Amino acid sequence: MRFGYSTNAFVRFSLDEAVQKIAGLGFGGVEIMADRPHLYPPDFPPEKVAELKARVAGKGLRITNLNSFTLFAVGDTYLPSWIEPSAERRKIRIQHTLDCLNLAFALGCKNISVPPGGPLGNLSRKEAFSFFYSGLEKVIPPAEELGVDQGLAGADLEHPVAGAGAAVAARAVQAGKGIARATEIDVVIGLAAAATTDQP
Repeated sequence: MRFGYSTNAFVRFSLDEAVQKIAGLGFGGVEIMADRPHLYPPDFPPEKVAELKARVAGKGLRITNLNSFTLFAVGDTYLPSWIEPSAERRKIRIQHTLDCLNLAFALGCKNISVPPGGPLGNLSRKEAFSFFYSGLEKVIPPAEELGVDQGLAGADLEHPVAGAGAAVAARAVQAGKGIARATEIDVVIGLAAAATTDQP
């Protein structure tokens, strides 16, 4: 088992500084925040991705997960989400997920974590389920082709936002049957939960 720690805990530092600190703490893996100020996909052309991969390996670390939950670059912790009423906003979340899948593949990372829906607002759970399921249909086939797994980070099921999203996500994945192979539901008990089961 390889234990990793998330750069999400080092948002006051650059990505390179965060990686250095995590390596210095003795971890064998690193979960990278796929958002500013760290690894927001549009900020990293292929040459920068290759450089990052080499630098992380040079520290003796393996990238165990890309955390694509937050989108501070264009929104906040939860938004844009999978289940917003605006189709354009939902497209931003879907595209970010696709970008993170491709980035994970380029970095040799086998997992990304994604948010479970989003704040329900005035949506019914039926509407939220429909939006979320539609989004999953767009990202799971590419994930399967790339061989990158997606973990739905559910956080606390009692949380007024994350809990509702997790319930919608659970129903969507369970109903998905064939399209659910590349997606797992992760009720998060630690920041880097998806990063701790990678085998050396």
